[in-house]
Amino acid sequence: MENNSIQNVPPKLYKYQKFNLQTLENLQARKTWFSDPENFNDPYDPAPPYPSELNDNDLQKIFEFFKKANPSIDLDKVWFFSDEKPNENFRKITLEVLQKHLPEYRATMFGISCFSAIKDDILMWAHYADGHRGFCLEFDAQYAPFCKAHKVVYSPTYPLINLTEFLEGKQSSTVSPALEKLLLTKSEHWKYEQEWRIFFDKNSEFVFDAPALTGIYFGIAMPQIHKEIITQILANSPTLCYEMRPSIAEFRLDEPFLFTG
Repeated sequence: MENNSIQNVPPKLYKYQKFNLQTLENLQARKTWFSDPENFNDPYDPAPPYPSELNDNDLQKIFEFFKKANPSIDLDKVWFFSDEKPNENFRKITLEVLQKHLPEYRATMFGISCFSAIKDDILMWAHYADGHRGFCLEFDAQYAPFCKAHKVVYSPTYPLINLTEFLEGKQSSTVSPALEKLLLTKSEHWKYEQEWRIFFDKNSEFVFDAPALTGIYFGIAMPQIHKEIITQILANSPTLCYEMRPSIAEFRLDEPFLFTG
């Protein structure tokens, strides 16, 4: 799968957070965490793979994989080859084997850090920022690692995985096209999140440059003392602090105020 999302990263990326010791430590140390996707709260994330059919070109590629992995085998004595070429028996057994092992491919070596293109979604404030008692970080996407974000695709169906891409990805230490499909496809039920994802080592952290954190937004239910603690942590940084505010007449958030203490 060709992915052009890196060239189209929004100018700002946002991360909703709870207020706790871990998030305060990350804020003070300027760290973002890359989680093991197997621990996500959505059992459909990473997406379950749905294998494509094997055309003749795919079959030939898999045949080459097989020969390379088994250089000493006598192909004339194997029932799924004819004249040293893969036959329909080979197509059938290949599909069966790969479909069986495709789900294991979700146990990827890569960690994921999740962001949004928006800062004012009331559902995300409720779900990820402790019922609006937390905060939302604003990052300048010109800085690493945010400049390498990939856009999540929302779909009603599982991603179709080309089985030759799957085999090639199994031999790679980078995010292959097949794996990228799994890590960047989510149910369309989540499309309101406008999510972007960054890949890095699993269960690891990345220390970003101080100017990358351009803003922090306090939830409408955040206690005053928590706001003061965060402003103290950021006292000598270029990060601006804002307060979210609810709309008077609608179920939405208005433009935030600059926090003055």
